[in-house]
Amino acid sequence: MRYQKLKTNSGFTLTEVLIVITLLVILSLGVLLTMDPITQFFRGYDTVRKSALQKLKTAYENYYTDHDCYPPDTVLSQCGSGALEPYLDKIPCDPNTKEAYTVYTLPDGSSCNQKYAIYAELNNSNDVQSDDITYCYGTIAVASTDMNNVDIIRGCSGN
Repeated sequence: MRYQKLKTNSGFTLTEVLIVITLLVILSLGVLLTMDPITQFFRGYDTVRKSALQKLKTAYENYYTDHDCYPPDTVLSQCGSGALEPYLDKIPCDPNTKEAYTVYTLPDGSSCNQKYAIYAELNNSNDVQSDDITYCYGTIAVASTDMNNVDIIRGCSGN
């Protein structure tokens, strides 16, 4: 008596492959939506803004040490230039808008600024610093040590 071997397929059926692909797509979408990539992207911009403000603060303080006044108001408007060299190689710009950061100096109209505040608007409204400045929600600032809160608020809100 001869026994015949049965042929068995060792591969997957089309239905099984489609089910696995569908499950992988659903899981990937779930992970992607949970991470919220757009929010993460904007958080990155906010991190760059915070870092840029700290670099500007350091450059402004070093400038003050050498000149007994802070740089002129127009310096920050030269976004991307080396107008603050040797204190800062390149003046940082907002990473999203590519525009200059806002600066408020005192006394008004002075050729030798004695106080300053530099502002940046955050994208992430859940950032812990986004409500630090009254009347300027979503704005962060660095300022000279003698700049009081009222002047910082006046600089960003006009109030």
